[in-house]
Amino acid sequence: MTKEYAARVAIVAVEGSLHSSITGLADLFWITGQAMREPPPGTLPSLKGRNAPTFETVIVSLDGQAVRDAQGRLIHVR
Repeated sequence: MTKEYAARVAIVAVEGSLHSSITGLADLFWITGQAMREPPPGTLPSLKGRNAPTFETVIVSLDGQAVRDAQGRLIHVR
């Protein structure tokens, strides 16, 4: 079964990026998908129980190789 996505989002990690900036963006798309499934009462119709589309986020780099964040930790990419 293939998963359907509302959008595919590539987050480009560059040498010296703040790790929290990259993961924060991924979290933003995840929480948006959650809100689409179960929005606050009185805002939008709920998609709960439906095959609600979500966002697929992938972390990439310019050359496909892992990069180091500002503290020297490796950021793995696809």
